[in-house]
Amino acid sequence: MQIHLDDNPVPVQTTGRYLLDHDEGYHPIIIAELASGQRVVGQALYSLADNTCSLDLLSSLAQFVQDWHGHLVEYNLPHSVTHRLAAQFVYLAYWKAITTELRIDRAYNMIIVLVRFPKNPKLTCTLAQFTLPIEDSVNAVELQNWLRFLFALVAEHAAIWQIDLVVNRIMYDRFGPADLPKVMFAFTNDSVQE
Repeated sequence: MQIHLDDNPVPVQTTGRYLLDHDEGYHPIIIAELASGQRVVGQALYSLADNTCSLDLLSSLAQFVQDWHGHLVEYNLPHSVTHRLAAQFVYLAYWKAITTELRIDRAYNMIIVLVRFPKNPKLTCTLAQFTLPIEDSVNAVELQNWLRFLFALVAEHAAIWQIDLVVNRIMYDRFGPADLPKVMFAFTNDSVQE
């Protein structure tokens, strides 16, 4: 199977998992995690370390993640953004003082991890998603890792910049680890029963 991205065919395996990350040169990449090992299957032509406008880089990164997310969802392939690539959204937004919101919320039968830009909604990206109910320990641990990461990211920037953090109340109560950094955040409520 192949995905066509910008009219270029990209081979896609139907087993394994896909990670959106960046390489040592800060080029956004897509990695296939297969039984035989990891393999880079796509790479952006730009680097997040380029000396260009951070808003342009943020827009390019959002487009890269949105394009890959759309293609992988279309084929129902598991994927997520790595924490280090997710942090780049925050770093790039900081330099242009773009209002940023990190969110873990429920949408239908999914838990979605998002980076949102309320004043620039076209830049909003899905970082990870989990199908409900979360029964297996692997997804529960991964969701806890996202909670830890987002809380730590907000805590890291608290002295210089406000990042809004919004967390689904039910998911926080069920999966929130006890060792989360102390930061200000808001709850969303969820009346949908599992």
